[in-house]
Amino acid sequence: MRTTKLLLTIVLILLFFPGRWSWATDLPKRVLLLDSYGRNVAPISNIISSFRTELSKLSPEAIDLHEVSLEMARFAQPEQEVPFVNFLKERFSGHHPDLVVSVGGPAFTFLARHREYLFPDTPVLIAGIAEQVLNAGLIPKNAVVVPIRINLKGMIDDILRVLPDTVNIYVILGASDLEKFWLNECRHEFAAFSNRVKFTYLNHLTFEEIKSRVAALPTNSAIFYGLLIMDAAGIPFDPSEALKGIIADANSPVFALHESFFGVGTVGGRLILERAAGLNAADFALRILKGEPAAEISIPSQPLDVPVYDSRVLQRWGISESRLPPGSTVYFRQPSIWALYRWHISGAAVLLIFQAFLIARLLLQNRRRGLAERELAKSEQRLRMITNALPVLIAYVDSDQCYRI
Repeated sequence: MRTTKLLLTIVLILLFFPGRWSWATDLPKRVLLLDSYGRNVAPISNIISSFRTELSKLSPEAIDLHEVSLEMARFAQPEQEVPFVNFLKERFSGHHPDLVVSVGGPAFTFLARHREYLFPDTPVLIAGIAEQVLNAGLIPKNAVVVPIRINLKGMIDDILRVLPDTVNIYVILGASDLEKFWLNECRHEFAAFSNRVKFTYLNHLTFEEIKSRVAALPTNSAIFYGLLIMDAAGIPFDPSEALKGIIADANSPVFALHESFFGVGTVGGRLILERAAGLNAADFALRILKGEPAAEISIPSQPLDVPVYDSRVLQRWGISESRLPPGSTVYFRQPSIWALYRWHISGAAVLLIFQAFLIARLLLQNRRRGLAERELAKSEQRLRMITNALPVLIAYVDSDQCYRI
């Protein structure tokens, strides 16, 4: 009897005070994020940063985010992955992630190889990956892909539009497996322009040799910077820092695809919008964490590329804004004198107008005073004439001649 009463009491407590016990099941969602490059290397770091911020901001429940850097872009040999695979297996053996997110092509390749061993039943979100890389790989089951559009032909079209006299384009890519993939893509896509411009690929050079080469390019040349994460000597680089060194030495305009590389001296064009890609990936991640099957999520078509340009670089290379593609956006325009000092100019103008009003008023008063003084002088002259004539008139009146009249 006492046992029955105890059980009844527990049931009543659970029914009427559920919030007291919600901690037992209200565990945070665990998300494993695989970063291709590591060390906060742009452009992938921008995607991850916006993804992380948006996910934590919009999620109605706590997110336990585990970020793991693969650095597979430079060390892509399968035999070197075994210790890392075992580490992941052990780390998540007790509590599997609710979602696995791969960012970048190398992370996608790694996950495709080891998905069945590591997380066979966990939904997967593939982000920060170009459509070209996606087409070359196998999409795992129970996965949703948020691809990035990379318009290689569009970039060359824009280069030749803003620099119509270009006859040489020098393509900078490194020597890692990922960059070799993009080298082949560039050769394939750029072949359509071979009758108009000559392409020279610098992937076989070291970084110092690349800088020396771009410092002495012939006239009517342009530079297309794809990526440089490892040069021909096997030396790793931060792509954004390598780009800055190339821009500092280059004697020709530099064009780059990534949003991360805009604003540091590149001309611009149809850029990859990494922050927007991270935001989109976070939206789809939230849908999966809420229970929507990854395989049933459809990805909408991507918007058209909008070319953007740096006004400072356009001025440096003498590129007129009239040559830019229709609908282009120009950033970093130098503000006009009016924009910089409009309040100062407006104040000075008001002061000058007020001073001009005072001066005009003084001049008008002086003119009136002059007229008054001249009239007064005339009046005084007439008065003197009258005053001078009075004695003569009086003498005449008193004379006998006046009485005779």
